[in-house]
Amino acid sequence: MRSFIPDAEILAVRIWVRIRAERAENGFSDTNVYQYADVNVGPFNDGFRRIVVSKTIYLRNARPAT
Repeated sequence: MRSFIPDAEILAVRIWVRIRAERAENGFSDTNVYQYADVNVGPFNDGFRRIVVSKTIYLRNARPAT
């Protein structure tokens, strides 16, 4: 767990999305462990395919302190 830093300036934001197929696929077993946001998730051991996508957004008007 991270603590609150009152003087911190946010320069970028990272977003993760884990996407799961709508239907299970016969003959497929998802045994992957997904790692994102400093967390390990899985394995799910089911027939759904999954993917994790991420995006880093740099805040245009954010400037580091000089």
